[in-house]
Amino acid sequence: MRVGASASFFIEKAHSRLVYNFRKRMLMMESDQEFVLEVWRLHPNGIRIVPADKNLLGEAPPAALRWCGPFVYANKAGWWVYPPMDIDIIYKPLDSHGAYHSKYDEEPDCQSINMMKGYFDWRVVKDYRHGEAAVIKRMLQDHHEYRNCRRQLYDFGHVEVNIASIWTGCIFKTPPGWCLQIRSPININMEQPFRIQEGILETDWMQYDIWMNLKFVRYNEWAKIRRNQQYPLAQLVPVRRESYDERWELKDNVLTSSGELKEESETIFNKWNNYNHTKWRTGEKDAATHHKERRKAGVKNKGR
Repeated sequence: MRVGASASFFIEKAHSRLVYNFRKRMLMMESDQEFVLEVWRLHPNGIRIVPADKNLLGEAPPAALRWCGPFVYANKAGWWVYPPMDIDIIYKPLDSHGAYHSKYDEEPDCQSINMMKGYFDWRVVKDYRHGEAAVIKRMLQDHHEYRNCRRQLYDFGHVEVNIASIWTGCIFKTPPGWCLQIRSPININMEQPFRIQEGILETDWMQYDIWMNLKFVRYNEWAKIRRNQQYPLAQLVPVRRESYDERWELKDNVLTSSGELKEESETIFNKWNNYNHTKWRTGEKDAATHHKERRKAGVKNKGR
């Protein structure tokens, strides 16, 4: 018994040391990598971009900010993007006053199920002038084959029949393996008749200027878009390429106390049970459970 207990002790100690060294190496790797989003402006007065605010401009409940990690992590992910211009846009159902591009009727590749046909009307309140022309002209050298100095600043019904597009004026660059997901702002209800068409931009290799696509989902409502508006127009969230480009396998199991999944089921169930015991051990919910268990798991909090 003594020999077995001694062996068990040393095995457990060696395992703890391996876990400690693994976490230490992971932390060292993370600290060595620089997490920088580079913004290169073709247009000096393009979009305004700021770090996403976990407080949601003061609208997030204080208790959620203090204790709800999943809510906070989502709020503060990436950057908020504000419009580069002042413009009012409305999407109208078909009538005798407007029409859409014929490609949406004639070309099968441009058609989709539940296509929301209509047409745009807009009024520019403060124009988005061609400030990019001077920048591009200064950068052009003899070996450059693309010589156009002007970019289209906004467009309507070109990407999809109900999409208005606004040029950011910016090129983005991320570290190797990191991309940017463009989407509507997280946990902010802007009460607009559109949402941002989501996309993943592979900005670690693709240095190209980016557009924001506003996909209108309601007719006959003016969307008032302003450079100095309170709420962001879009959010850029950094994502790893492995999150979408690897072949992820889905394993969908029911917890079981027998059979080949018994051991794995017990491991998962024990973690679930321990978390609940920690959360409710006093008879009342311990709101700090998430943060306590996160630290136990070795996750270092570096965020804002």
